Parts: sequence; structure tokens; C-alpha cells
Amino acid sequence: MKYYTLFLEVVLFFALVFAEQGDKKITYTSEVVSLNSSNFKETVENAPQVIVKFFSPSCPHCIDLAPIYKDAAKDVREKNVRVVVAELDCSVNQDICQKESITRYPTLKFYKDGKFKAEFLEKRTVENISNFIVEKSRALINIIHGNEAVEFINSFKTDDQKLLIGYFNRIGDVDYKTFEKFANKHADEFIFAAAGDKQAAEAVGGVVIPGIVMYKDYDEAIARNTKLSEENIEEFVKIHRIPNLDILTKDNLQTYYDTEIPLAIFFYEKDIQYEKHKDDLYHISKLYRDRLYFVATKTVLKDKNRLNKPLNFGIFDPKEPDFFYTFPKGKRMNQSNLVQFGEAYFRNEVIPQIIDEPIKGRVYENDVVALNTKTHNDIVLDEDRDVAVLYYSPHCKYSQKLFPIWEYLGSRYLYQRKNITIAKFDAFNQKIPKASPWNKLEYYPTIVLYQAIDKELMQEEARSQNVTIESYNKGVVVFGQDSVRGLQEIANFIHHTSTHKSKVYLNIMDISKFDVDDEISSDEESSSDEEDLDGDTALERARKRKAAEKKRKEKRLQKEAKKKKAEEEKTKQSGNAKSLPKEALENTKSTKSSKSTKPTKTVKTEGSKATSKDEL
Repeated sequence: MKYYTLFLEVVLFFALVFAEQGDKKITYTSEVVSLNSSNFKETVENAPQVIVKFFSPSCPHCIDLAPIYKDAAKDVREKNVRVVVAELDCSVNQDICQKESITRYPTLKFYKDGKFKAEFLEKRTVENISNFIVEKSRALINIIHGNEAVEFINSFKTDDQKLLIGYFNRIGDVDYKTFEKFANKHADEFIFAAAGDKQAAEAVGGVVIPGIVMYKDYDEAIARNTKLSEENIEEFVKIHRIPNLDILTKDNLQTYYDTEIPLAIFFYEKDIQYEKHKDDLYHISKLYRDRLYFVATKTVLKDKNRLNKPLNFGIFDPKEPDFFYTFPKGKRMNQSNLVQFGEAYFRNEVIPQIIDEPIKGRVYENDVVALNTKTHNDIVLDEDRDVAVLYYSPHCKYSQKLFPIWEYLGSRYLYQRKNITIAKFDAFNQKIPKASPWNKLEYYPTIVLYQAIDKELMQEEARSQNVTIESYNKGVVVFGQDSVRGLQEIANFIHHTSTHKSKVYLNIMDISKFDVDDEISSDEESSSDEEDLDGDTALERARKRKAAEKKRKEKRLQKEAKKKKAEEEKTKQSGNAKSLPKEALENTKSTKSSKSTKPTKTVKTEGSKATSKDEL
């Protein structure tokens, strides 16, 4: 009896609990288990969950941690958490510590099912260590039934937890297994639960089976998804794990960039400004949940200081880092106007502002990239973009007449997000680099399109000709010297010659507004600064072209008039013949036949008029 009583005391003191796992038994105790080279591998591999403190006896921090770690072990046992709390002395087990990549003391590592899962990195307190163990030991997916679902959801609505619940026809079916696979990948990011009966879905309300629901602590929104492929769950979580309205900081900026969803940004200087618009921004954010993220910031994205205009609100797309779509200046920021602005943005009706900072050498002037000798080749040789360049002289009147058209095209291609750059180059004050694919400037203005490289096509051609793709140069197309430089004509030229077939949508009123007038005014006649580097002045070329067009037009009108007159004569004669008596008609025919027997000869005078001999 004495030995039996002693045995019971030992059992109670160590709080031994045995868990069956196959043929082996794992002991859970409130004491810290000492590991060494003989039992470390066996314990980690066989125990479902183990936390190990790697330490050195000479380390002061390890000495301080010892009582804290011991109290944490007792705390998790009182919570009935099935975990082995262990420690390993690295001074006598260096091989193990080296294999486990221990670089500092103390280090706390959590293992689950024989694999490393997480390292404890917070402040070393009893509460923090205990909470860490409880969180990592929790079942991957909590199975809930019926009315338990509501209680379970409410119990996990805390400040630092996100809950993802799957509702299925049956636990273990195909949809559940897809959900389980996702849970394995994101075990540290969410609390997972699953229900396999209709009663749970009915108790919660508004749930479709199969489906998943995300419950978030930072707002009352509940996000639902019924497409349960692994890819769709990933996309769903990526979008909905972010708050409807957030404060943008340097810490979370990359998270937003990674989503590649545009940001609707409210800039403010005083907190009272944010509080004033907070409710409106929050309500609008729900309308654009899958398309826009609404954020507010004081310090991040100081692009507002690099824009041509001051702004308090706008849209920034991480995929278009050059541009910012600004809320109209002077318009009141209310829900109605914010919705109108959002809809206009998605209809491509908002013209972007250029962020006034050189990006890849690009400097914009009125929506056109201004090239110089240093940046010319870097931009025109961009393999992924077509580049249309206007080579001009600032003193040339024909160049000046073309500027409004060129700037208009620049703005249209920008906000319609075409894969083309509209650029200009002052060829009067600087030289085109010799290494440029094209540098044979002969007159102002000249429009040149540098084509993007179609790599797939070139690879096929390279294989067929047994050469490398590097041997191909970027294609160059020059706008015709005598072509009409109208808005529609230039837009068509870019569309048909560009690799990406970039078609810009033009307003019919804009086409007429930018029609080119070829008439030469008196002040143009006195101009002599529009030099044609090929010999003729631009004025002479325009006059010749105009004269040729006028001559063609006159010939066409003369031909039409002659044809019309002949038709009228024929109609008249036909009418007269019907009105004559039978005898008169026979006399007329005989007269005609007698005349036809006597041929007439025609001769040409020095002029171009042909005259009959009888008339002479």
C-alpha cells in the first residue's frame, strides 16, 4: 500500500497523461522534458505537437527564461493542451542544434507532426509563450455542428483573428478536401472551421452550401464565396482579407501592391479631415470591394507632391506607376460624386495626371514624352512598346500646327492605356543619336514609328533562317512626307503600322476640330524658317501639293459637267423625235444619211481645240 500511495503522488505531481499513437505512447506532463541526442528525433517525430527550447547553460537570457518557460508549461497543461514542452542543451548536443539551424540562444521552435511549423519571436513572457503554444496546437480545422456555429463565430471575434468557415454537404467530400488543402498552406494566417450539416448553415443564415465565409474583426463585413476550387479560394482570400477602409502605411503598402488592385487614396493632413470623410469612404468602398481598395494616408505615396495639380483624392494603379487619376478639383467629396468618379474611371473617361518624376528616363510634357539625346535610344528601343516620335523644330510653323494633334493623341493613348509611347524630339537644337535605328531627318516635322518587337514571330523567323534573335533590329516606319497630317490620318498610321495595332478611339468632334487646312495664308508666304533639308522649302512643297490637288479637282468637275451636258442633249433629242410628224421624221433621217456620206476632217490648232474643216 505504501508503494502504491507513493506511486499515486508521483502521478499527481507530474500530471501524467498518456496519448495513444499507434503502438507508441507519448507522455504529456506539466514539467519541462529534457531532450538529448538519444530521444530528440523520436520525440519530435512521434509526438503530434512539441515545443523545444534550445539553450546554453552559460547564456544569461536562457537563465532568465528558465522559470518563465516552466510556468508556461504548467499553464498549457491546465488548459488541457496536448503538447510536449521540452528543452535541449546545445552545449552538449551541438550536432542537433546545428541541424536545426540554431543561431542564437534561447530559441523556441514548435513542431507539428514531425515537422517544424513556427518559431516564437515575441517578448518572452508566460502569457505570450502560453498563447503561442495554444494557437499552434489548435486543430487545423475545427468541426462544428448545428447551433454551435453561431457560438463558435462569436467566440473568435477578437482583435487579432480572422476566421474562415467552410459549409459542406458532408465532412470529407471533394469540396471539404479542397478547403483542407488550402488550410494546410495557410494554417498560421486563419482560424479554420467546417460544418457538414444544413443546420449549421441555417443557424448562421445567408450561407450557400457548399461555400466559405470569412468573418473579420475590423468591420462588420462578411465575405462569401461559393466557387471552391483551390485557385478561387486563394483569390477570394487575397481580396477579402483586407479591410474595406484602411490606413495606408509603409508596413502594409507592399500587401496592397501585391494584389494588383487599384487603390482609391484619400490624402489628409489633419485627423479631423479623415474623420469628416471616413463614413462616405467606407460606404463607397463596399460598392467597389472587388475592384478598388479604399485607403487613407498622411505619409505614404507622396506622389501628390509630384503631380501637376494638388489633390485630396485619386486612384493609383500599381500596374501603372507613372499615372494618378485625380478627383476633379472643386467638386465636393460626397458619396454621389465619389461614385460618379469611380464609374468614370472604370469607363476610361478620367484623364490621368503624370507623376512628375522621371521613370525609366521618361519626362512628360502635356502627356507627350519629351526625348533628348541621352534618353532617345533607351525609349525608342523599348522592345515591349511601340514608340511614335515627332521630330520637330520649335521655329517651324508646320511643327507648331501639329503640336495640338500630337498632344491630343498623347493624352488619348495614355488614359486608354495603350501599349504605345507618344514622344517628341527637338531635332533643331539637338542631334539624333547615331546609334538610333533611324536618323535620316530630311524635313520638319517628321513622324516616325518605332515598332515593338514581336518576339514570337522573330523566333520563328530566326529558326527558319538559322540566325539568332539578337540579329533583328526594331522596325521603323516613317509617315509619308506628302501625306495629310490630320488627326484621323495620323491615328490610322499608328494603328496600322504598330506591332500592337494600337487603335485609339477618337471623338468625331475632335477629328473635325483638328482638321488640317492646307490653304497657304499671306503671312505663311513670307515665312522662310520651315526648311526642307532636301532642298525645297515646306511652303513650296505645300503649294505644289495644293496645285496638283486643285488641278485634279478641276478635271474631275469638267468631266462630270461634260457627261451631264451630253445626257441632257440626248434626252432633248429623244423628246423632239417623238413630237415630229412621220414625214418630217423621214426627211430628218434622209438629211442625216446624206450628211454622213460626206466625211469631215478635223485638224488641231496650236491650241488644244479641235476644229472641223467645214467650219474653217
